Amino acid sequence: MRIVEGRKDMLRGICVLPYEYGGKPPRIAVFSDEAGAEIARAEGVEVIGNKDLADSILDGGPIDFDWCIATQAGMSLLKPLGRVLGPKGLIPTAKLQNLVTIDKLKAAIEQARKYLVDFR
Repeated sequence: MRIVEGRKDMLRGICVLPYEYGGKPPRIAVFSDEAGAEIARAEGVEVIGNKDLADSILDGGPIDFDWCIATQAGMSLLKPLGRVLGPKGLIPTAKLQNLVTIDKLKAAIEQARKYLVDFR
C-alpha cells in the first residue's frame, strides 16, 4: 500500500482476498517474449499477449482480460497501448506487482489468480 501525495492524499494498493468475492476468477493476460509465453501457457493463462493482440486492442478491439502481467520484453508491445489500457488501470507497473522479471512470472500469475483487488 502506498499513500500518494497531492490529489487529496489518494490511497492506493492491492489486497489479496482469502476467498472468491463474487463471480468468476480474473482473466489474466501475459505480455512477454517466447520464454515467458511458454511459462504462461504452462500455467494455463487464457490470453497471451503478442503483436496481433496489441494491434487488435489499438484498433478498438475488445479487451478480454481483467489483469495484465508483463515482463520487460513485453513492455515494448504495451507502450503504444498506454492511452487505451491506462484509463482502465491495466498498464503493468512494478508498484502493482504486475511488471515482473521472467523468473518471477510464475509467482505473479499464481498471485493474480488469488482474487486480487486493486483499490484507490
